[in-house]
Amino acid sequence: MKKREIKKGVVFLLCVILVFIYINIIFSFPSGEAADGSKEKWNTFYAMEENTLDAVYLGTSSVDRYWISPQAWKETGMAVYPFAISSISSVFLQPMMEEVLKTQDVQLFIIDIRTFTNDADDITDTRMRRVTDNMKWSSTKLEALEEGFEYASYGSNDIDSDDLSWYIPFLKYHQRWNADLNLDDLISIYPTTDYGGYAAYQPKVFTSVPQKNPNMSTKKMDLEEESALELAELLEYCDTLDCQVLFVDAPYVMTKEQREKSNTIASVIKDAGYPLLEFNTEEYYEKLDLDFSRDYYDKRHVNYLGAVKYTRVFSRYLEKNYNLEEYQNAEDPDYWSTAYDKLTDKIRESGQELLSASRK
Repeated sequence: MKKREIKKGVVFLLCVILVFIYINIIFSFPSGEAADGSKEKWNTFYAMEENTLDAVYLGTSSVDRYWISPQAWKETGMAVYPFAISSISSVFLQPMMEEVLKTQDVQLFIIDIRTFTNDADDITDTRMRRVTDNMKWSSTKLEALEEGFEYASYGSNDIDSDDLSWYIPFLKYHQRWNADLNLDDLISIYPTTDYGGYAAYQPKVFTSVPQKNPNMSTKKMDLEEESALELAELLEYCDTLDCQVLFVDAPYVMTKEQREKSNTIASVIKDAGYPLLEFNTEEYYEKLDLDFSRDYYDKRHVNYLGAVKYTRVFSRYLEKNYNLEEYQNAEDPDYWSTAYDKLTDKIRESGQELLSASRK
């Protein structure tokens, strides 16, 4: 009798645990366009077969609005995943790199420097949760939370480090049941992106808003103390890696302050001995054939037309300067082929010109 009761108790406890886990998955950070696809980007990365990526491209929305990974795969054969989290703070770059290296033996990390122009006042509860709420449970997630709380403490923001919902999502998102929760959330609990990480889910990438030419100041501006420290610590971490690291400054319509901060960031990176590809120069505007009256949907992001140009020039640069062919036999061609086909369908729906690409 006792054994039977114990067995029932164990089964009941397991059921409670499973229900608790399921509830915390369902009532968690929302998916979709409104949340800028952060959950889908994480889930897509976690769903990648081990050691099938040549490189991972990290940064803010200056990554997934610019890099069309299915196009790059089709044209050059390289698999470079744009692991972009909108408005990400630089403090989360190292934890994300650590998370990547758990499953992907990448040859190259590409890091967009725009994230270093943000400071501790720019971090918000939502922006931090785009990273930490979507990470798998591990010591890396706890490290990201601790680093995020410390970084946020230097600024004026809405981060409450004592809020238990950082660890138990249901406490924050339980009201979703009568708000934006739908049947798809209950069935597809791990939604992924259809387009290899490219932001084609955002309708505005298929629009065009004329922009002025960017500021070209050559002066420098000091970074906020915490931002300068984060950059220095990331460079130190990069020194410990077995793979290569390339920093990139994607082209956008900078203010004078953004330009001068970027000049400072560029100087620090170069002094540390790391390569920086500066697309925000007259030379690269010409190479890209960038048209500021046509190739942007706002002053900080290129549209699809601009992204095609950027991806083509950048992928050729990578092809010429980095030997990524070592891993190409291990890629997942079915994944990239499907992503390319879905993106092509999306482009047709939008009325844009189709990619003119042929794999070697």
